[in-house]
Amino acid sequence: MSNQPEIANDRARESRLRRKARRLDHVIYKSRVRNPHMNDHGGYMLCNDQNIVVEGAAFELNIDALESWLSEIEKKRSRHFLGNVMSDAKAVNENMASNRNSDERIESKIRDLIERTFKGSEREAALDWLERRAVGPR
Repeated sequence: MSNQPEIANDRARESRLRRKARRLDHVIYKSRVRNPHMNDHGGYMLCNDQNIVVEGAAFELNIDALESWLSEIEKKRSRHFLGNVMSDAKAVNENMASNRNSDERIESKIRDLIERTFKGSEREAALDWLERRAVGPR
């Protein structure tokens, strides 16, 4: 009777690891050998989405080793994802800076054109209009 909760706990843990593996595009196989004297009895194999063995080719992984392998794969994926996000953010930031510089150049050309074209109060009104429509922080 005392073995029942432990078996239920192992099944729940195995199910949780199978879901985690599926999220990481991996598959877990369990040895089907019924002979408890065989080396691979109850062991696990971890394969990627192309069914290539990642670890445990002879079903030598126990559930603890399987969990550590999946955690390692998850860490690598999250670092890779974070790296992509950071490089995308950097590219967006550079693009925004480039656009800001472009806006400043355009505004400067418009200001020069206004100063060459208009005189007196017309010039003041046009420059005031330019200030009101200016884009970005000053």
